[in-house]
Amino acid sequence: MVEFDDGRVQLIPFTWDSRDKAQGGQRWYHLYPDTTSSDEFYWTNTGQNWNFMCADCHSTNLKKNYDKETNRYATSWSEITVGCEACHGPASVHIELSKQNNPNQFNSSSHYGFDRDLSKAVSEWVYQEGSSTLKPKAIKETQQVKVCAQCHSRRVQLSEQYDHVQGDIFDKYLVSNLTPELYHSDGQIYDEVYVFGSFEQSKMAQKGVTCTNCHEPHSAKLKIPEEAVCAQCHVASEYTPEKHTFHEAGSEASQCTTCHMPETTYMEVDPRRDHSWHVPRPDMSKHIGTPNVCSSCHEDKGTDWAIQTLAQWFPDSNYQNSQHYGIAFYAADIGHPAAADALSYIAQDINQASIVRRQHYKEWRTTKDKIA
Repeated sequence: MVEFDDGRVQLIPFTWDSRDKAQGGQRWYHLYPDTTSSDEFYWTNTGQNWNFMCADCHSTNLKKNYDKETNRYATSWSEITVGCEACHGPASVHIELSKQNNPNQFNSSSHYGFDRDLSKAVSEWVYQEGSSTLKPKAIKETQQVKVCAQCHSRRVQLSEQYDHVQGDIFDKYLVSNLTPELYHSDGQIYDEVYVFGSFEQSKMAQKGVTCTNCHEPHSAKLKIPEEAVCAQCHVASEYTPEKHTFHEAGSEASQCTTCHMPETTYMEVDPRRDHSWHVPRPDMSKHIGTPNVCSSCHEDKGTDWAIQTLAQWFPDSNYQNSQHYGIAFYAADIGHPAAADALSYIAQDINQASIVRRQHYKEWRTTKDKIA
């Protein structure tokens, strides 16, 4: 990073690839080799300004302190890295409780002295006869997802004052909607959107799944092996290669994430998974051009082949050729005359995720020339 006299800190475009050498890493590379000085991501422009673009997520208690009159920054922080209080909140009570050495006070019911409840939303999952997935016994409101979403989301910061954890995340951040430059029409990730927007679309989110159901919160790694993560809620006997994946056991193609969490690579070397857990829909690919993992893997096969194969594997599926909000979004994108009615229906459907229903369609999903 390079500091300038006006308080700006700019990111030079040369990046160290920390992967193993066998993976192509252990080298320097140019992150944006084709940019020119007029490009947003040219190293001296806003897209590579640390104060504005990066620091809020990579530091603790950051204040940008931008002065529009002088066009200068006086950015401050408590810790230059992500410290405990960035997620847990103020730690003074926590420290005092730890000094008292009283186990009755220093426990989970008091959030260990922090004012944020970072626990899971569901404490007990129950099995119902005939179901292939467990159901939540009850869902409580916690602040875990909001804390993670402050950084693991595509958003614009609106204020440095509001407490988005005790209040609403939208008091402090404008979270990006499912716009065409960020997401495919069916909600699959396209641009770099940092997980929350796709996660919020998912049935898992609606059923009370939170980040730590799958991830260890401090390393962000899976807390147990991948197959076991999914089997916490999905009855393993119902998702065998013979019943569900139809690919060789132990192969990459038979992994849950391969079909339901496809990867997109950003920053040249960083693959990130879609967290909406979409069901592969080659039928939608045929009609509106959205990607599907079947065709992505089997490039020598056509979309019709994928449709027919899924129909053979899952003859009783309720997904293929079923209604999907992606059709309405695609109709809006191309200016179809029936789009308004379709979008109105989606917006009023309480079974849809909130991020799907809250689209600002005229401003976000269409352009004036398409509307005209």
